[in-house]
Amino acid sequence: MIELGFAVRPRDVAAVSARLFAAGAGAVEEREGPTLVVWVESESAAKALICAAGVEVTRRALDPSWQTEWLRHLGPVALTQRIVLQPTGNATKVPRGKRRLWFAPDQAFGDGSHATTRLAARATERLCRELSPARVLDVGTGNGVLALVAAISCRGRVLGLDVDPAALGAARKNATKNRLSDRCKFSRRPLAQVRGRFDLVLANIEAWVLLELAGDLARVTAPAGHLVLSGLLCERGDELLARLRAEGLSEVGRDEEDGWLGLVLRPSARA
Repeated sequence: MIELGFAVRPRDVAAVSARLFAAGAGAVEEREGPTLVVWVESESAAKALICAAGVEVTRRALDPSWQTEWLRHLGPVALTQRIVLQPTGNATKVPRGKRRLWFAPDQAFGDGSHATTRLAARATERLCRELSPARVLDVGTGNGVLALVAAISCRGRVLGLDVDPAALGAARKNATKNRLSDRCKFSRRPLAQVRGRFDLVLANIEAWVLLELAGDLARVTAPAGHLVLSGLLCERGDELLARLRAEGLSEVGRDEEDGWLGLVLRPSARA
């Protein structure tokens, strides 16, 4: 395991983080300095991140046992005002009035602490509680966190899509742990092959992927449905909105956190 530390200026934290995620970083930790820390398993992955970041970097090799130790120190994360994401094996009590959502820690998948996950989770919970969607689609589900947020916030059925078999395995395990397997299903089917429309569509993915999938995201959103998007920096918002307007979608809500943007859209009347 290789640990990379990228020295950045405070104003560049969001931009460099986005470049690291786009280059394949599974998780980015911000430390004092500020310094952005990323862990990779191969020299090729390290080189890709170093090239993408374009800033000063330090590196060190880690003992293989570090991976297990890192997972052991994960703790609960407040995703929304009502939902706490908690790693299995952690015995911390959830505050009164909060709903606990279990997830199995895995080096390959996030722990819900990134701003984009919180942005998407807040919008998902709110729309599920307000609208009670019957059918929900989570595109790029990863370990299934947003799909599970939807499932515990409404009574509808949820389908999560991901191209990574390991992600689907993690998502299914998390659904089972939370006793949601009856309403949460996961598939490796590409979005382009999904038929039918959904009352709520979720996608927390990098901006370039959202731009690429814009047409299909609009297609699978029901006429009275909503589309929740996250994973992009605020500065990319106008570019993405212009693309989505061309697909017949209109912005009806937005949220920002740490330089990241969350959007809620609906099909426009003329669409």
